[in-house]
Amino acid sequence: MKPNIILIEGVPGAGKTTLINGLLRAYILQDKKIGSLLHLNQSHTYRPVVSDEDNLYTCKTDTLHHLSKIIDVLRQAISLGNSKLCVIIDTLHITHCFRPGTVSWADVIRYDKLLADMNGKLIFIKALPETIWQRAILTRNAADKLYLSKYQVKYGKTLEEVHQYYLTEQQKMEDLVKQSSLKKMILFSEDTPHTNQETAFEFWQQK
Repeated sequence: MKPNIILIEGVPGAGKTTLINGLLRAYILQDKKIGSLLHLNQSHTYRPVVSDEDNLYTCKTDTLHHLSKIIDVLRQAISLGNSKLCVIIDTLHITHCFRPGTVSWADVIRYDKLLADMNGKLIFIKALPETIWQRAILTRNAADKLYLSKYQVKYGKTLEEVHQYYLTEQQKMEDLVKQSSLKKMILFSEDTPHTNQETAFEFWQQK
């Protein structure tokens, strides 16, 4: 029985957390027997390869080793039983190509194919420039005095430069999404959370 694996990718402010929370609620509330559910959030997928606290990045070897460990976790979870396993992954190899950026697509394409072989699917959430500016720049800068001076300084010296970085990153990420072997879907941040959740849940649960 192949698992239902969904990977959610997108730049900061695109709405990944909102969508994932909606998918988790929808899974629990569905009118079916609850199976096995595995949620790998960014503390599992992203934080181990980049530390915002001190701006330290892992090297290519460590990032690839971390990806291998995640693949092993998925394999072990699949092998534990014959019931349907549902998995939600919050960012992974596509994000790693830009943040921390120590790996390239050529380095991670192997992991992309391994995920595809496991029935992995990919949702990329795309946001308009004004959405990224409001959510990822203005709101976060207002909430954290160290946003620009410490956490985002590697992306630009001004809010405008950081914004442009994320716009460029989004386009490059979308280019990698198109090259991915995973079944894929693009959602838009500006659509209602409920609409995106319903569309994503149906896509996630497809055989």
